[in-house]
Amino acid sequence: MKYEKEFKLMIAKWGEIDQIDMCIEEMAELTKALSKYKRLLRFPENHKDKEQEYMDNLKEEIADVLLTVGQMQLNFGEEEVNKICDQKIERCINRFFKEEV
Repeated sequence: MKYEKEFKLMIAKWGEIDQIDMCIEEMAELTKALSKYKRLLRFPENHKDKEQEYMDNLKEEIADVLLTVGQMQLNFGEEEVNKICDQKIERCINRFFKEEV
């Protein structure tokens, strides 16, 4: 896993509870950034001057979430989480092809 060493250091330094809280906080910030971007898509004329700001913020929040979720994945079982992801992707792809028929 990329950043495994760093994730372990972060969890060791700040603790599991604080890193769970951080993940929750970062996910909330991403939710807010996505909502703003969605408004930009719906009403571009009202947000033209904010497009770059919204995009930059969105990318920053995605990175924050990926980093904190990576810590959660490592903390709660990387192999198991990867296996579940594989199953979910396979199920999604199978549904996609069934809908195409």
